[in-house]
Amino acid sequence: MPASVETAVRSNLQQQEECDDLALGEVTLAHPLIVEANSAELRSEPKIIEFPRPLLPPPSPADELATPVLDKPRILDAPEAVPKQVPLGGILLEEQEPLKPPALELPLQVASLSSRFFAAAVDGLVVLTASVMFGYIVARLSPVELHGRSIMFLAAVLPSTLWMTYQYLALVHAGATPGLRVARLRLSRFDGNVPSKKLRRWRALFMALSALSLGLGFFWCLLDQDTLCWHDRITRTYLMPADQVSRS
Repeated sequence: MPASVETAVRSNLQQQEECDDLALGEVTLAHPLIVEANSAELRSEPKIIEFPRPLLPPPSPADELATPVLDKPRILDAPEAVPKQVPLGGILLEEQEPLKPPALELPLQVASLSSRFFAAAVDGLVVLTASVMFGYIVARLSPVELHGRSIMFLAAVLPSTLWMTYQYLALVHAGATPGLRVARLRLSRFDGNVPSKKLRRWRALFMALSALSLGLGFFWCLLDQDTLCWHDRITRTYLMPADQVSRS
């Protein structure tokens, strides 16, 4: 190869290397991150991405009574009006009308004490007459002569037994005693209806209880607000004038 050609080739190669070095320098100055990345790849170091930590409120002390107040209060979304119908499995309950207060009961038209005492006196006279007649028959037909104690026991037990039997038969089967009919009184329930036969039977039994308690069940009418006896309160029945219109 001639010397002039070899010299030209060497000069061209030298110029090309200078141009490459110049270009690499420009790239290095223009893009320093690329060079750092290339150098990191060459060193084969692991890539670590750091994330900023969230800003948390400082922990509250242990003896703090209330919860810490946040900078931004939370807003709770609430409906403006509560629906009047409550859904239950697809079934809607309609709003019911408020219950009306029950009507006040009128005062009981209880018969006067004088009328009831008169009816009791008539019934007592009937029972006393029957007791005297029964005792006379027993005394006449008894094979054994009755002594003082036997006569006192008979005088105490016989009228009481006849009175309870008399009241039971008259109230349950007739609905009223002869004394009630003479005094023009009738038996009524608190609601104004006529008591049934079963209720009259309970009244006769509780009247016997009032009498067996030394008559306290009857004398209670002197202290009661409506002048009612024990058996009146228990059975919710009372004596009223027969001409009084029944309340519906």
